[in-house]
Amino acid sequence: MNLPSPHAVIASALWLVAGCGNSGGPRTERLDTSTRGPTLVVVDSAVLAESDTISIGAYSSFFVRTASGQMVVNDMQQARLLQFGPDGRFVRSLGARGDGPGEFSLPGPMGVLPDDTTLVVLDVNARRGARFALTSGDYLGQFATTFPDAGTQWSFVGDTVVMAVNGAQELLARWPLLADTAEALGLVPPRLRGALSLRMAYGRSELVVRESSVVALLPTEPGLDIFDRRLEHRGIVLLPAVRRKGEPLDLAARQRAVERGDDQSLASSAVGLHRLPSGTLVAVHLDMTVIRDRQRNSRQSDVRLFASLISPDLSQACLDGEVPITTDVPPIPAFRGDTMFVLARQVQADDTVRSVVYGFRFDAAGCDWVPTGGLTSLPA
Repeated sequence: MNLPSPHAVIASALWLVAGCGNSGGPRTERLDTSTRGPTLVVVDSAVLAESDTISIGAYSSFFVRTASGQMVVNDMQQARLLQFGPDGRFVRSLGARGDGPGEFSLPGPMGVLPDDTTLVVLDVNARRGARFALTSGDYLGQFATTFPDAGTQWSFVGDTVVMAVNGAQELLARWPLLADTAEALGLVPPRLRGALSLRMAYGRSELVVRESSVVALLPTEPGLDIFDRRLEHRGIVLLPAVRRKGEPLDLAARQRAVERGDDQSLASSAVGLHRLPSGTLVAVHLDMTVIRDRQRNSRQSDVRLFASLISPDLSQACLDGEVPITTDVPPIPAFRGDTMFVLARQVQADDTVRSVVYGFRFDAAGCDWVPTGGLTSLPA
């Protein structure tokens, strides 16, 4: 089985767009690789039961896990969602390709509402969201979106869902539960507004809403961008690279090299941001190598996922703990409380694909905590 180009997953429905302009930021500072990051400890795993009739398609990085252990994988290739129980047993398929109620043009990011029984999935081509009951599979209704794509880690502020915006200049989206429309608000920092194609190709925006600020992990940025609750940009907290590639100055040139067909080791992609119950933040980056042949078919190799911990006051960080998985599909993590879940998919010797959801917790006992320097400014 041929699994997909990573850009088809990272850029979601927007796919890969050639980069232009400059990278929008300085090279990430690099620390000695002996600097110790967090240890990722496996606390849960489930092999998803696939068959010839129920097989997950190639584009499958989006998934969610409920508090009760139900897992839903977005089978973008076949425009449907596949629900599995805590033991990996197949439960049901949700939705189908089409433009009617409960159907998708291209299903994208998903979230589970606080009731733990309602699934929300965004249709990035149709600019709408759909709700499904996980207990029955019933379609519950839809709402419009004023943006094409969103992050996968959603915050709940009262009865409102807040999520990062992707594929646009806005910073975040707000959806009052059961309202008819989710609206986009705020703007990314000015230096990023002319680099939309680079941001699409090098990760997915994610954010965390805190008591007095909004913290965002934005593609091509060398750290965490901080906004006040009015969504005014206050600066950036730099995160040095240790084992991941980081965000180099030549991102635009690297992107053009991929388009020309060269083998290319891409820079780190932003794929996850979460606040643990302790207040510590988790930032997740993805490294990989993309190889494109003369027929312009792409494949990825050396897929590696790194997690960093940032103290609640943003003053220090424990950097680049490697997530111990082997996968042929670029993973986008899902979080639940103090646990990070990752869907790993790997082609086997008999050309089948083994899909496993792992749960990880973070052990910071051996960390070398590095000062971040706090809030700083970058040129516009």
